Amino acid sequence: MPMLTLPTPLAALAYTAVKVVGYAEFARVFNKIVRLEVSPYKFGAVKTAFGLMGSVVYFIIVLLLSVLLSVFETNGPATFTLFLGAIPLRFLVWAFVLDRYYSSRMTPRLLGSPHTSVADLGVILAGIW
Repeated sequence: MPMLTLPTPLAALAYTAVKVVGYAEFARVFNKIVRLEVSPYKFGAVKTAFGLMGSVVYFIIVLLLSVLLSVFETNGPATFTLFLGAIPLRFLVWAFVLDRYYSSRMTPRLLGSPHTSVADLGVILAGIW
């Protein structure tokens, strides 16, 4: 099993800041589209926090499966496989946060996930994630 490496505090802070600002920008533009006023930075912070919690839960599940079932004995799952496996979780997180902030005021759900999944794939390919 590959060794877990954690990012440096500065890298984690930079990554978190980029996520919060990116999600805040999404909320700012989305507010204009749906003609609502939701605090963009509050939305960005909450989306980032729930995304992080979802990632930790997903990582624990993958780790438990790899240990208990020995499904990833050799080199562990490929990054791309892990990325694909996280997509349903990302949709759930987006649905929850959008519902939390825009629930009774709009109908489109899961709007943010495709563009952020593509952005995360770029980060993975760059070797930062």
